Amino acid sequence: MPRRPQIFLIVGFGILGVLLTATLEHAGGDAEISSTEYSSVAPPTFSVIYRRGVLSISGHTVSAEHEQQLERIATDSFADGNRESTYWPHVLPPDYWQQVTTHLLTALALTRSATAVVDSTTIEITGVTGDRRAWLDALDSLRDTLPEDLGLAVDVFVQDDAPTPSVLCNRMFANIVLTPVGFRQSSAELRTSSYAILDRLVNFAHDCQDSAIIITGHSDATGNDAFNGSLSLARAEAVATYLVRAGIRSGRLSVAGAGSSVPIADNSTPHGRSLNRRIEFETRLVTR
Repeated sequence: MPRRPQIFLIVGFGILGVLLTATLEHAGGDAEISSTEYSSVAPPTFSVIYRRGVLSISGHTVSAEHEQQLERIATDSFADGNRESTYWPHVLPPDYWQQVTTHLLTALALTRSATAVVDSTTIEITGVTGDRRAWLDALDSLRDTLPEDLGLAVDVFVQDDAPTPSVLCNRMFANIVLTPVGFRQSSAELRTSSYAILDRLVNFAHDCQDSAIIITGHSDATGNDAFNGSLSLARAEAVATYLVRAGIRSGRLSVAGAGSSVPIADNSTPHGRSLNRRIEFETRLVTR
């Protein structure tokens, strides 16, 4: 019997085993919430946080060469200071991934502080720079590397023009795209798809130390009022737990469960009920 089909079969099972192992390891993270979980088969993500002289780089990479290139840029372009990086190789990254992420890091070296998040649909950058012309030139170079279907949202202030900290924090909070926070059915267990939006909230809270966050859970009208009230509160508490585990002081957070008392859509339709099942966030200044 020819051995070539057997060899192909063994190799095929080997590759499948690697993919399944990576997927299962990621899925197992539901037992303990973490903001630094990555999967080699999930949609790629990449983030850079630069504040108070500390540079943090994390996310998916294309190869060891890609990671070395990022490290060279970090060493050559950023001021001396603490640096931490966490890379996770991706199985099938987009063709543009290495070029875009390296140009992004180069551009961020022109800021005094910044946060940037890249996913398969958009790049979001917030921060402060002290050199308008150099920053705009770096931003133009970044734009030249972007494919047409990758959006770019930028909110970077020049230091001399920057608003007061409270105004800046309110603007940052308003610019956070608060996509729905998802939970498993009839449960307060967060879905991993919710981690990205909660991580943006974590970054906001770290940057705006004088801001408190109010977290309110809402449910649809299915079931009795007691169950809806307890479930909506448990979900708000699960979000608060995620933020605390990411380093946000619990005293800056308050939670509430509104049950089905404040609908925003018609509870008689599936779509309306899905809109009513939600987490809402508010921010206010911390009272000292």
